Amino acid sequence: MIRTPAITTQAPAVRFATGRYSESGLGRLKRSPAKVLRGGRHQGVLTILAAAFLAATFLDGVHLLQLPFAENPANVLGTLLALVFISTRIPGGRLWAGPGRFFWVFIVVTAVLEVGRLFADSQGVGVSSLRSYAQYAQTFLLYLIFFDLCRSARTVKMLAITFVVSTILMSLIANLGLGGLVGASALSRSSELERVGVLGMNLNQQGFLYAAAVTGVTCWSIARWPRPGVWGWALMAGAASMVLALLRTGSRGGLLVLVAGLAVALMLTFRSRRWSAYILLVPVALYGIGHAVMSSELIQTRLEQAMYQGRLGARDVLAREGGIMFLERPVTGWGCVAYTEELGERVGRDRIASHNTYLQIALSFGFMGFLPWLLGVGATVNRLWKYRTHFWGTLMLAVLIALLVAAVPGNFGYNKYFWMILAVAGAMPLDPPTTGGRLGSRVRGALKQPASLANQASSQHGRCL
Repeated sequence: MIRTPAITTQAPAVRFATGRYSESGLGRLKRSPAKVLRGGRHQGVLTILAAAFLAATFLDGVHLLQLPFAENPANVLGTLLALVFISTRIPGGRLWAGPGRFFWVFIVVTAVLEVGRLFADSQGVGVSSLRSYAQYAQTFLLYLIFFDLCRSARTVKMLAITFVVSTILMSLIANLGLGGLVGASALSRSSELERVGVLGMNLNQQGFLYAAAVTGVTCWSIARWPRPGVWGWALMAGAASMVLALLRTGSRGGLLVLVAGLAVALMLTFRSRRWSAYILLVPVALYGIGHAVMSSELIQTRLEQAMYQGRLGARDVLAREGGIMFLERPVTGWGCVAYTEELGERVGRDRIASHNTYLQIALSFGFMGFLPWLLGVGATVNRLWKYRTHFWGTLMLAVLIALLVAAVPGNFGYNKYFWMILAVAGAMPLDPPTTGGRLGSRVRGALKQPASLANQASSQHGRCL
């Protein structure tokens, strides 16, 4: 099949102030039928599998079988998704494009480094290091899958809905204690306070997911104000549930990510000139979040421990020792496993990760791996920055910046959510930025559409997300 070049339709622009949404208006995602993509006959199946896999990642606490690739629903669906993708899309997929090319360089260079360490191994850690590196290979394959699929607007829309709904459901389970799926851990031996979250997922990661989802819902709510509709009010209620669940996790990093995400979202959407949202919605939302934070004894205790007692979970010590280690081996790094053993020995632990994504990549692979990885992340951010006058560009930029803030206290080197969001941000088909550069003056919120459908686009109207 000959690939049809993608062009953008020229539908009339709509001012935000009207509160209406046309086909090219705020939040409108035009459909890109699967048949226009190479191997597109499998697009629908892969999209459903990708959405099911994304939802299943929230169920890591559910154990199925003690077999490889069958421990939990996410493993089963992820394996099936990978097999279908490799057999149907790899032969003709457009996988060397945009920010993805930097991540290709990253995975090839780091693979060569790890294989070289295996042959040069003299301490017996080569095999374990290669096994640990396999997690990077798995998440890179996940990146390729989502990068390829998210060239379709329909896939982007379905994945966005799946992520937000799954996160809201997780918050409801955590807040209501449903089904025995909620666990708690004591803040300290001398404290009766407990950090509460859903079983099977790290509490800090839950906080990061809540913060990312609330950031996205905030952008969407401002864009739809003052006519959010029934689903809009439901999303706002879900955002309130997620904020409460975030506070119950006691995650200081999650709270920091929430503040950063909301700050970026409010700055980027300020140009929308939706003054009623900034007069009515935003102050009420900020007051509610601030009141909830100040009323949370758990969060206040955790913040006091950080500010007055310097208790940062040893992250300051890890950052200092990790920086020294990086200067000792700046070119090729220490390796996926060797760096954790060396870092643990220096801080008096058996084995410990860096608890900083940037340091994690730098210590594992040195400049040879860190540079292409950083270029890939930077290219993704730069792409969204160019489309910041587009609603979906604004939303994804706010979420991605929040995620990059979350990467400071987290280990996201092979985190599936980190790579999935990078893939969506790097591949989603957006219109060229508006010439005026003002989000609020004109809106061209449609996604790119194949030329074969350009003549039909002006007559098709659908519901907004």
